[in-house]
Amino acid sequence: MSQRTDDRTKVLSEARKKLAKGRLDAAILALSDLLADSPEDDEVAYTLAQAYLRAERPALALDTLMPVASRQGQSADVWNLLGDIHQSLGRHEAAIAHYQQALKQDAHQIQALTSLGWLLHIHRLASQEAAELLEKAISLKPSHYPAHLNLAVILFALDRSDDAMRHGQKALELGSKDIACYVNVANLYQQLGDKSEAIRLLEKASVIDPTNGQTYFYLSRLQTFDQSSQKLLNRMEAALELPLTVTGRTSVHFALGKAYNDLQEWDHAFKHYQQGNQLIREDYNPREQQQFVARLTRFFSAKYFQAQQALSTPETPIFIVGMPRSGSTLIEQILASHPNTHSLGEALDLPDLVNQLCASFDQRDGKKKTPYPLGLGFASNQDLQSIVDAYLKRAYSRVDDPSTRVIDKQLFNYIGLGIIAILFPKARIIHTRRHPLDTCLSCYFQYFTLSTRMPWSYDLNSIGHYYWSYRQIMAHWRRVLPLSMFEIDYETLIAKPEETIRHLLEFCGLTWNPTVMHFYEKKHLVRTASLIQVRKPIYRDSLARWKHYANHLQPLVDALGNLLTDEAEALEAAGLRPKASLRHKLMPFWRNS
Repeated sequence: MSQRTDDRTKVLSEARKKLAKGRLDAAILALSDLLADSPEDDEVAYTLAQAYLRAERPALALDTLMPVASRQGQSADVWNLLGDIHQSLGRHEAAIAHYQQALKQDAHQIQALTSLGWLLHIHRLASQEAAELLEKAISLKPSHYPAHLNLAVILFALDRSDDAMRHGQKALELGSKDIACYVNVANLYQQLGDKSEAIRLLEKASVIDPTNGQTYFYLSRLQTFDQSSQKLLNRMEAALELPLTVTGRTSVHFALGKAYNDLQEWDHAFKHYQQGNQLIREDYNPREQQQFVARLTRFFSAKYFQAQQALSTPETPIFIVGMPRSGSTLIEQILASHPNTHSLGEALDLPDLVNQLCASFDQRDGKKKTPYPLGLGFASNQDLQSIVDAYLKRAYSRVDDPSTRVIDKQLFNYIGLGIIAILFPKARIIHTRRHPLDTCLSCYFQYFTLSTRMPWSYDLNSIGHYYWSYRQIMAHWRRVLPLSMFEIDYETLIAKPEETIRHLLEFCGLTWNPTVMHFYEKKHLVRTASLIQVRKPIYRDSLARWKHYANHLQPLVDALGNLLTDEAEALEAAGLRPKASLRHKLMPFWRNS
């Protein structure tokens, strides 16, 4: 064996040890030097891609691994890592396809079985199929705790809470050093109403690994901070002095923002929310958003709907749409507590199915795929019916009674109301609304993770611009949509809960049932930023929250412009200066609405 080969083997071995110890930068540096000397060394490139992914640099991981994939197309491990990278990038359908390819190469690839099962559960609602994949992974390797952990969450969603907790405890036993086990099992205990056990697990996790900021983030959401919380507050402040990952540091800042908000130290809270957002800020392109809204409103014109032949489909779907943080989770949980409904949560099924169809039509130049909504111009009734069939099959995979009303709370379905009107002409649409400043500020204070990437949400000006575009899309639907829509204001629901809920149920074709007034008592899985709130009765704490942060909100007020015309007096009382119309500057193609 040559000296060069010996050196390569030694450096690669040392780099792997550094990777195992979490010394990611050192591992990346050593592996990068090795790969520079031997660009076609697939083993080194594969390990470097792993390191980049662990360092939360998935784009570099993908660039590093793609040449390997072209040479190692038979490797299940390479396909599996590609799946992990795409999952980290938020490309869920691509991740699913890569995991499936990994299993074609090796049906016993444990990691691919585990990850595919999770994605099928989260993004396709195929929970039974997902559970079977995870059970297979466990049968192949009973000590593989990630499979136990994922299976626990899925079984809980399938109303098998005893089996779920059994697998959750097994995951804790086998993965006692993995913080993910504590966080996810704590979440299950929270779902069951055992908040003290959830907090105990998270406290233990924070001791095991003080550099994992996510434990502090979840701890902050499980409690209301007061003077007795000083010890935890000090630990979170001290954590910022540790060598945290970007995700960890961001998590701690958002946790501290929540803590100081509870303590009514508004300026301290805003500072931490601002720092957290700056760490994960992405470029938001207002012009691209404007162009998208223009395409959408031009395509879905009144003439389009007049020319379409609506499909004959059941009236069972209820779609809840609107901006994030607008009270939608509260509405969903109220409806989901009715015995004749079943919530799908924030399902991505419909957007995924529609986008896949649009992408299947090549543009005339043959180089690009036709984006939504333009691709729908090539769709036949048969194409559209296939979407309906696939959606309903997934939606009802967990429902025994076909007359049950399924609830889809994917908020960004507001963008898809045009095609929903064609696919489900008898569907019920519920549009949740909240005060613009409260909605936008709450988005700014919400840690939208990589899996729910929202580039517009990390800057007040960008949030204001995006909110403008959302309002204009909704105004367009009111003019042209051949569907009735129930628009519910969060403030009205808080002020008159029973009256508002009765109107809501009537609109949905549901009879009155007193259980809807006790929605917070129902035990079931909730995948949303509003998890803690929906475990409480209706409360008023979030009304006019913006006033506490008024001295930080001038950029948002400027961006919202005319949308705050009716708030001039309240804004001025809070020391804010309402700005003249920005409509023509921001959205020159908009018509008056």
